[in-house]
Order: sequence, then structure tokens, then C-alpha cells
Amino acid sequence: MKKPSVPELQLASGDYLSVVRDFALSKGINLQTLLKDSQVELKDLINPPPLVTNLIVSHVGINLFNALDEPISAAVEFGLRMTASTHGSLGLAVQCAENLQEGFQILSDFYNTRLAAQDINITETETKIRIKLSYKNGAALHNEVQQYFDISTLVSIASNTYQALDKTRLQGSILININQTEPDGFDHNALPGITLSFDQPTLEMLTPIEWKYQPLNIANREMAEAALMRCQSELKRIHPVDLVERIRHLVEANTESLPKLHEVAETFNMSSATLKRKLRDKGTSYLDIKNEIRLAQSCALILDNEPIDSVAARMGFSDASNFTKAFKGWTGLSPKAFREVGQVD
Repeated sequence: MKKPSVPELQLASGDYLSVVRDFALSKGINLQTLLKDSQVELKDLINPPPLVTNLIVSHVGINLFNALDEPISAAVEFGLRMTASTHGSLGLAVQCAENLQEGFQILSDFYNTRLAAQDINITETETKIRIKLSYKNGAALHNEVQQYFDISTLVSIASNTYQALDKTRLQGSILININQTEPDGFDHNALPGITLSFDQPTLEMLTPIEWKYQPLNIANREMAEAALMRCQSELKRIHPVDLVERIRHLVEANTESLPKLHEVAETFNMSSATLKRKLRDKGTSYLDIKNEIRLAQSCALILDNEPIDSVAARMGFSDASNFTKAFKGWTGLSPKAFREVGQVD
């Protein structure tokens, strides 16, 4: 992927590139259509990285929206296809919660592991649990496009909520208010346990308050705790606070075109001298951060039998000789010797 610019620092799970890709293919939309004017390469769409910038997801999403014949109906269908497993560790943690209240709390606490630019707001009234979506720092897309993805998100949450509960113990249904006009011929029967109400003043999901303490079908404390530990790790990666961590994730997302020091400084709205000083105060330097990442990724590529010339090029070295010298300085072994040791182990 190309180096991101300043507005692209909000991160998102790369899983959603796969979801958009597969949905587009199911609708007969060519992958090149999704890539138009985006910073995504075909190889990244076929095998997405763990994290991508929000703007990358946005460009692909805009292309998907523009290629759809009836976006609102497609948004509902798209949401229904996003099962709990689509949402990774967060989906598993919510599924394994003890009851719906705990599941919704986990969803609220760790929603940013999936999309750092968006927040989920959960409130209660006397009769309903209300879920609404909001965006940070103007991160929302054009209104119509954002509506498409927000509808999909709420339909996904509603569908997975209903599927996670014992239907025989439920009264009422989940209501999704949509601030769009109902499409012609819309099939309401495609959403069991969910009612859609169009032409409403706001987009929101409303769950009966009586469902609050309903146990979830696969409640499992051990699995929930394991998934939550993973969520905590992912939250730190996708929404880092520490400057060193933020720089590390920026470099990790751009190993094929490592940003220069002044580019990183500009990204964080400071001079190169200020960035050097801040990193020095933390006992490190930009070169140290780059080398740490290049070492870890070089080792993985070498053990995966990637040609040394190819590894050198991907890590930003002019030739294999310079890479070999650097790698030996990092590890005490040449790339070839390191591979041989790894294969023996």
C-alpha cells in the first residue's frame, strides 16, 4: 500500500476489506471497480493486512456504494451477511458474554478494535436499549454513503443479537429506525426478529429493555475472557496513545514504502527536531523503531523462504549485500544462516 497522508491515521480492521470484496463479487461487481481511485492494490484486496487506514476502507466503500443498484436494500443484505465471526475477537467476546447487558457493554468498550474512527453509543430508556453510531473528527463519509454502512452495521448488530438469544424466551422484536425512504418492494420478511421502520428522524437500533438480562446461547466465561484479552491487545494496536506505538503502527502499515523522518514528523504535526527529541526522551529513535520492525518482518519473510533479494527490496535496502550486512548486525547471523537455523528448529 502507498504511504498514508495525515487524515488517514484512524485505523480499521483489514477484515472489512474481505467483507466488502466478497459482497461486491456476490453482486457481480468487478474488483477493479472497488480499487478505482483508492490506495488499495489488488494483492491487498485479495489478502488484506491486519490493519488498514480508515480512508482506505472509505475509498473502497464509496466505490461499492456507487456500483450498487439499490443501496438501502443492499445495505440490509450486507449487514445480514456480517455474522459474529466477521467481527473477529470482538464478535467472539460478545457472543460468549453471560447476558445481553454484558455483551452490549463489551461491544461499547471494544468497538474501536474494528473501526477507530467510529464510536457506538448505548443508552437506556424505561422501555428500550438504544444504540446509535457517531464519528470522530469529521471522519464520516458523504451522507448517503455513510448511511449505507451505518445501516449495515446496525443490521449486523441486530441480527447477531437476535441469533445469540433463546427465541422461545423473547417477546417483541428489535426495532431499527432508518432515516431513509423505504425502497420499492423491500422484503421485511428477510429479517426475523427485526422490524425496520423507514422515514424516521434518526438512525438507531432499539432493543426491548426486557431482554437486558437474557442469557446468551453460548455464554462461556473462559472463552469470553480469552477473547477480551485479545480485544485489549487489538485496541492498543488500532488506537494507540503512546507516540512510539503510534509511529510503530504507522511504519508497520507501510513497510513497502517506509516513511522518512520528516514525513512522520509532519504526520504528527511537529518538526523533525521535536520528533527526535521526544523519541530520545523515551530512550529510542526513529531509526531504532524502523530497524525493530524491519528485523521482525525480515525474520518472518526469511523463514517463509522468501528470496533474499526480495526481502532486501521490501525492507527498503538498495541491494541484498547491504541487507545481509544489516541483518547480520541485528542478529549475528547472515540471512542464509538464520534460515538454516530456523528450519532445523
